[in-house]
Amino acid sequence: MRVIHTFSSKNMIWKEQMYVMFLSALYAKRHYGNINLYCSNKQALQFDKLPPVYTSIDASTVTNDFEVYSYPKLLAYLDQKEPYLHIDHDTVLYKKPKFGKVPFKFSHPELKQLLKRPGNLGSHIPLLYGGDDDDYNYVKKSYIELFIKLKDAIPEDVRKKVDFEYIPNMNVTYVDDVKTFNKAVTNSLNYYNKNKDIIDSHEFGAHHIEQFMIHQQLRTLSKDYRKSLKKGNAFLQPKTPLALAMKSMKKLAPSIKDTIFPFKFLIYRNCECCKRVSILKNKIDSPESIKDYFGYKFNGYTHFSFMQWYQIWQVIIINEIVEEFGEEYVIGIHKHFREKYTKLDIPIISEGELLYEKLSGNKYFSGKKLLV
Repeated sequence: MRVIHTFSSKNMIWKEQMYVMFLSALYAKRHYGNINLYCSNKQALQFDKLPPVYTSIDASTVTNDFEVYSYPKLLAYLDQKEPYLHIDHDTVLYKKPKFGKVPFKFSHPELKQLLKRPGNLGSHIPLLYGGDDDDYNYVKKSYIELFIKLKDAIPEDVRKKVDFEYIPNMNVTYVDDVKTFNKAVTNSLNYYNKNKDIIDSHEFGAHHIEQFMIHQQLRTLSKDYRKSLKKGNAFLQPKTPLALAMKSMKKLAPSIKDTIFPFKFLIYRNCECCKRVSILKNKIDSPESIKDYFGYKFNGYTHFSFMQWYQIWQVIIINEIVEEFGEEYVIGIHKHFREKYTKLDIPIISEGELLYEKLSGNKYFSGKKLLV
């Protein structure tokens, strides 16, 4: 099966992004024998100077001329002619997942867990439109605002079947029925082009044209997809793979020095046999105890999302690359950024790299051979 990454940005790929991107690519290549990158010329030039990891790099399909960050990903989808798996560059498949006989499969439902809160639908509606609850505010901003603003522009057949409960998080996107999926993507892009100014100006426009609109199109186009949603077969698991309670979120900071310990996070585990969900509670007591999570596989896969920038995870990611794939990858990434970061007056050794050296004893970033 063909496996894909997409990365297109008006900026270069930064070091924190590169580490998790390499880990994601290396695991995908181990599982499937290939990993193919769609990116702009600016990003392709970076990979010319790094240890080889990608099977192929396509720098002609997507560009860096866009406003919503999911747009290049939709272009990459449309370029596929055979069943494929697209994983976001910040998603790591530690274990090869089983997709089964379904037309499409995604990571997990984005919003369904909110609907499990006590109360009937009527009691939830005021919180979705007002209130100060952070989760409800996220739903309102990311999915409801643009739906309300553009509901008359949404095709009638799609609007009649609109579903919020099963909107998927597409950090993992498995496509077996390529023809139907491409039609859904094409319809979403046509809709986007007609309403571009409104969507581009909204902070969650990327969610709207990908996770919201493609899902709604698939529900309209595919009876098999509707069946798989009802049977619970359209997702790898029913909840987000990596979760932080709001209290923990407030403790977490990009800098380890600003992170308040102990720091807790949750892993949701989905049993492949009975589909029962259990919760793995984890706690990191201090910067030194990050070492306890060296080799941790996050129950098979995880999505670091915005947390890819946070040095507490960078330490774990760097160690995983070294232990599973070899030191040459992290040394190559670090060397690539030394000159760039010197010119930008950014510390050439990150906080995560320094703590990794301290915890592991491996001087890959401050050693003398890097000064040559």
